[in-house]
Amino acid sequence: MDNKTNNSIIMHRLYQRVLIVMDQEQPYLDPQLNLGKLVRIIGTNRTLLSTTINNQSKSNFNTWLASYRVNHLLEALRSNPDKSFKELYSGSGFASRTSFYRQFRLIMGCSPQEYLRQ
Repeated sequence: MDNKTNNSIIMHRLYQRVLIVMDQEQPYLDPQLNLGKLVRIIGTNRTLLSTTINNQSKSNFNTWLASYRVNHLLEALRSNPDKSFKELYSGSGFASRTSFYRQFRLIMGCSPQEYLRQ
């Protein structure tokens, strides 16, 4: 087995482990989650985790993390249509209103208000 194939297998397995942790433990709900914290949770090194997320998800860590948070918020919105965006974004791991709006637009391609009108 060549080195490139071996690296690909390692990254695939690591990414599967990351997906399980993200699904079961939901660390993305912590507004302070960053690559360093996720490295400690997963038990790997920073370079390998960053490269793995970039290669496997086809996006950088921050965009990948934002997609988890936005998806959580959208699911919460479907389950709790009477809740305010402030309640929803703070419960979905966004540190502030500004970061919520910026990341929502990045992931969804529109503002939260535009999304609701659709």
